[in-house]
Amino acid sequence: MKKKLTAILLFIALLASVLAGCNESQPSAPTQQPSAAPAATGQPAAKPANTPSASPEPSMVPNPDVEKVYQEALLAYEPVMEQNCDVIYNGISVEMDYPFVSSGVMEVSSMERGKLLQYLGYTFEDINGDDIPELLIGTIPDGTAEVPETQLFLSGYTCKDGEPVCFLEGWARSVYEYLGDGRFFHYGSGGYAYSGFGTFHISEDGTELIAEEWYFSDTKGPDNSEIAYFHNTTGEWDKDASEELDLDNDAFWALSNEYDTELEMLNLMPFSAYTYTGFIAQPLECKVRADFFDEAAHQYVQYDYDDASEFFDPDETFECTVLFRSEKGVKDFTLLALTLSGTDANGQAAFDAVEVFSVPELRAGVPLMVPMNFPGDIPSNGFSYTDTDATVETFTIGTSGRDGSLVIVPLD
Repeated sequence: MKKKLTAILLFIALLASVLAGCNESQPSAPTQQPSAAPAATGQPAAKPANTPSASPEPSMVPNPDVEKVYQEALLAYEPVMEQNCDVIYNGISVEMDYPFVSSGVMEVSSMERGKLLQYLGYTFEDINGDDIPELLIGTIPDGTAEVPETQLFLSGYTCKDGEPVCFLEGWARSVYEYLGDGRFFHYGSGGYAYSGFGTFHISEDGTELIAEEWYFSDTKGPDNSEIAYFHNTTGEWDKDASEELDLDNDAFWALSNEYDTELEMLNLMPFSAYTYTGFIAQPLECKVRADFFDEAAHQYVQYDYDDASEFFDPDETFECTVLFRSEKGVKDFTLLALTLSGTDANGQAAFDAVEVFSVPELRAGVPLMVPMNFPGDIPSNGFSYTDTDATVETFTIGTSGRDGSLVIVPLD
């Protein structure tokens, strides 16, 4: 299998292995290719509570005017970083809008959070020489992987009139790799007969990618039974406006592989290094994560899971099912029914807990599906597990009044 196709398949395989908008001048695919996500729209930049952890040292800024522009750009990118962090920490909420979160970030958002915080990274780089740093969000390859991983870019923003403007959006079937000097290699796929690749460079104002070379495959013949290969310099996926090439499949992919030697790796800061001060529904110290088991929770991935329904009365009606999962696995996972018993001296709620069911182990990578109800605002459900140091950790689980998402709170 050819290198670029292999890279895409590895990316898709990654999505399947986890729990489980741009004003584009990049190529427009045929109807078989997935359409791009809605364009990233301008949004007033709120004054941030913190600045990104990867801010350069002052010595890197040549003069005060450039420093001012740089800091203004960081302020403009704050909503982008905050929304991406919201999805990374809390997953996708059907009640929320994410104009600054790419399809690619949404695709991988079901990954175990600890891994995701290391897998996705960001950098502020002036890649077109206009003294305005672009914000790039992409993957951080695992240098120890047996199969070398490619760095893929999922988002690219510049700052225009104090607002973030998207110039790049990537996802599993539409990936970008960096070539240096503001240039990107792009590969897209819309089905077995529709693949394309080529080079693009960022415009002088940083707001779009401009095509340099674009190669793609398409059907031809009276019944569209043949596959042909085409070239243009406009980035259009239009065989009628392109030159047909005298190539076979092997020669087509050989052209793609020629760009491998030009690829450059950018040094991205992992999102774990960014000081996110927003809402976190499920604390990092909890080694169990919970997600609703419905179309919104697994729209991008499929997975195997254990089913706890046999522990419950089949005549009882449940409003939802919840998937509990653990990245490394935990012992003695127990679901609890909670009853408010009062408050302690500090005004904190106290609960009486009754065991509903228990399993010896919540296995790593194998979620447990549990039917549940969430009546009222006071938590009536909880769970516990035995940590690696033999301590029992207990938490309440309820729903958020913010967006209906699942909220986990430590219970002392």
